[in-house]
Amino acid sequence: MADYLHRIGDRIDHGEGISGPAAQRLLDAARDAATRFDGMFLSPRQVRALLNDPRLQVHDNPQAFLTCAYDPAKALCHPDHAGHGGEQPRLDRCNPACANTARTDSTSPT
Repeated sequence: MADYLHRIGDRIDHGEGISGPAAQRLLDAARDAATRFDGMFLSPRQVRALLNDPRLQVHDNPQAFLTCAYDPAKALCHPDHAGHGGEQPRLDRCNPACANTARTDSTSPT
């Protein structure tokens, strides 16, 4: 997750745009991760903090050509839980109309 947010931050810094309902959350997550973790070797405690921070729950889904800035209350991948979905998104059930989606200008993973 930290590496993905770092790559997204670099792409944004080089002029790549972000769109979609969760674009601002993705941008905020990339900036927050860069401020807190950029260039650091993460201790196990820092890794747990990164993985447990709800603001940094960003998941790449290259098969759907989108990024999920996961907020369980907005997730359409857990429709039967009505906002009380799992701790992780169901990337095999991504819905392009979901409020958690964001896309970058390119589909390149770099």
